[in-house]
Amino acid sequence: ISVFFKKVILLLPGFSFSYKVDQSPAEVIKRRGESAEIRCSHSVPSYNQISLYSALNLIGYVLYKNSATESQYTSQFNITGDGAKSSTLDFMPEASGRSVTYYCAASKAQC
Repeated sequence: ISVFFKKVILLLPGFSFSYKVDQSPAEVIKRRGESAEIRCSHSVPSYNQISLYSALNLIGYVLYKNSATESQYTSQFNITGDGAKSSTLDFMPEASGRSVTYYCAASKAQC
């Protein structure tokens, strides 16, 4: 199983290019049954949420220290962290012989 990780940053008015979103590792290859982990962090002071995606499907997010996972992903994914700083996505890849791309995005949630 090849798992690729991409990072996405949402550009909003007043956004500075000195801010960044980091995601690691960039790539990992796992055997079926081996767990994987994605770590995401950002340096945008006013952002309070980190969202995680598989392709264009939302897996879940961390808003401040509260995490939420979409119902169809709760058995496969675990999201932890603090949306104002960093998050971790732990998961078990399901199928072998295919590549999957995961994305991490930072944003400011409107509460």
